[in-house]
Amino acid sequence: MSCETECFAAALRRVFGESFTAAHADALLASPAVQAADFADGAVLFADGTPATLGVLVRGGAEIVRIGACGEVLLRTLGAGDVFGAAALFGRESAGTAVRARGSARAVFLPRATVEAVFAADARTARGYIAFLSE
Repeated sequence: MSCETECFAAALRRVFGESFTAAHADALLASPAVQAADFADGAVLFADGTPATLGVLVRGGAEIVRIGACGEVLLRTLGAGDVFGAAALFGRESAGTAVRARGSARAVFLPRATVEAVFAADARTARGYIAFLSE
């Protein structure tokens, strides 16, 4: 298992709970709905207006910034194994944030329908997701 695959599996175990295994992560990576992409320094990985997805940073770094009338405010710095978009995945409103690469980065994106399929396959993963959002 590559470092990126291990990173992806560990991140999703934190999001979905201990019942989510490396085999589940491998199956998701093989799904055509799950996409991976590389980003150059400063490129936007995720922002308002892009389709709702759960993102997992598997290589490199990124930053979450709030964009407002007075400019940008750094909210959080991300590293390999961090997740973004979880809180907005099932929301309807604009968050006013963007995720931007810091250096070279690679992320894997799970669309909402894929996350819903994970929940449908094992209800414990939905409880894990709620616990993750509550932290």
